[in-house]
Amino acid sequence: MKISVIVPLYYGEKYLNKLISKFKTNESRLPAGYELQIIFVKDSMEDIDIQQYRDSELEIVFIQNKQNMGIHYSRTVGVKNATGEYIHMLDQDDEITDDFYLSFIGKLEKADVVVCNGIEQKDNYDKMLYRYYFMHYTVKFCYFYTKFSCRIISPGQCLIKKDSIPIEWMENIIKNNGADDAMLWMMMLYDKKVFALNRHVGYIHVNTGNNVSLDSHKMTNSLKEVRDILKKNKMISKNNLKRLDAQLCSKKKSAIVLLIEKLNIKRGE
Repeated sequence: MKISVIVPLYYGEKYLNKLISKFKTNESRLPAGYELQIIFVKDSMEDIDIQQYRDSELEIVFIQNKQNMGIHYSRTVGVKNATGEYIHMLDQDDEITDDFYLSFIGKLEKADVVVCNGIEQKDNYDKMLYRYYFMHYTVKFCYFYTKFSCRIISPGQCLIKKDSIPIEWMENIIKNNGADDAMLWMMMLYDKKVFALNRHVGYIHVNTGNNVSLDSHKMTNSLKEVRDILKKNKMISKNNLKRLDAQLCSKKKSAIVLLIEKLNIKRGE
């Protein structure tokens, strides 16, 4: 079984050595019959000598966009060029543990997407994404995405069956970075795809200070664009659309979201 890892690069050469080293460690821990394919999609004109990053132990592919097209477009380019049965979309500045892919073994076969646990770095503390099981369980229901917020902080937490990725997600590219992954999950849930849980804490959402997710204005614009695409493609129920509209109109987090964030704070454990 092959897992294709898609990493969009935006002036990201400084991350390459660390990423490739981590992928090599992960592949070395996989059982026989499993392998990784690494696809770097360059979304800037940064001059990278790709030959120095070739590795005899790891399948590495570099793809160059003709111009800056954004992270959603870059991810779809990676999917189109992937030869693996499963897809992992990782941001250039995020991290995974040495046993990230190993932790998914045995959980993939009966699901369209498997979501692992992880850590979100904050300015002065780390937040566990799903400290309690019921928080993790919410990723399986579109209600929670439209009522509160996206239940999966990044596709970097997930291994996705390639054939289960909706064609509508591949063809409707959003212009505003930030919410293309939320659109993917809501489309898959609308199509009744099976979401499974991996409780392993294997993913780290690194706080660089420049994360799009920290810009509420950009995220709102991105989510509005997603709302329009979901509505156009009739891939959202009337009730979920109403809840999503209400979420977009609200200028403050709900009490339950604030409570969940407080419960998930992980202080130096």
